Amino acid sequence: MLAAPLPPSNSILADDTSLEQVIELWLKGKSPHSQRAYRRDIEYFLSYLKDKPLGQITLNDVYAYQTAMEGLGWAESTLNRRMATVKSLLTFGNSTGLLRVNVGKAVRLKEMPKTFSQRTLTESQTLMLIAMTPKLRDRVMLRFMYAIGCRVSELCALKWQDITANADGTATVHIFGKGRKNRWVKFSADTWKELQNFRGAAAPDDHLFPSRQGGGLKPNQVRNIVKAAGLRIDVSGTSPHWLRHSHAGHSVQRKVPLTLLQETLGHESLNTTRNYIAANPTDSSAMHLPV
Repeated sequence: MLAAPLPPSNSILADDTSLEQVIELWLKGKSPHSQRAYRRDIEYFLSYLKDKPLGQITLNDVYAYQTAMEGLGWAESTLNRRMATVKSLLTFGNSTGLLRVNVGKAVRLKEMPKTFSQRTLTESQTLMLIAMTPKLRDRVMLRFMYAIGCRVSELCALKWQDITANADGTATVHIFGKGRKNRWVKFSADTWKELQNFRGAAAPDDHLFPSRQGGGLKPNQVRNIVKAAGLRIDVSGTSPHWLRHSHAGHSVQRKVPLTLLQETLGHESLNTTRNYIAANPTDSSAMHLPV
């Protein structure tokens, strides 16, 4: 379905590059989960346009697709994600010279209400969620995820060799994260002690959190562990990202500088980090005035 050749252009790629090859290049470097989601979204778009060649897609085509999606009654978050995927592919095509004009640039995504606060635990809930988890591996994992604010895919990839002890008793974990970017997150001495007590005879190249089937835990296994932990404190629907949101929200409440939080979470844009201010309105400039 994705083999239609693109028209010749002043491209840094070969003129006979197929649409499938363009999509593969566009997806390169993204996580397997992201690749599956983006490919599915693009297939919806191309199917709607009846596999029209990428170089012939117009702004009217993009708007027509957006209108058609709205008519299907999809959630705004789903519509926004699918439109963002289309815009990303068109931007890639333009940046490589395959498309002379980026027709997706003019399309605006819908403003979405900030829902971080609905997916954030309080500090007491977070500590209870950790403390009430009976299995040692799972308890230490939940504490570590919250402590460093990592993504579930990042957690599952970590090995003991990715952690370095510091002279002050703390430790630093090297994370190879989203967008194939490296970051280093320093965490507390208490959390490091918990990890060391859990480690046992694990070798440097062993996964930080092993699975009984061998290797490291898989993302779905971690999701199930977090979901079960949430139910123990009567909070349904919890996921690994809740712990990341909670790390961010609690950091904002404790006046952690946004630039430091951005580096810790691995956000490409500071605007993403600023969303947590709106989700945690415990302070404002109005609270610092003499009236």
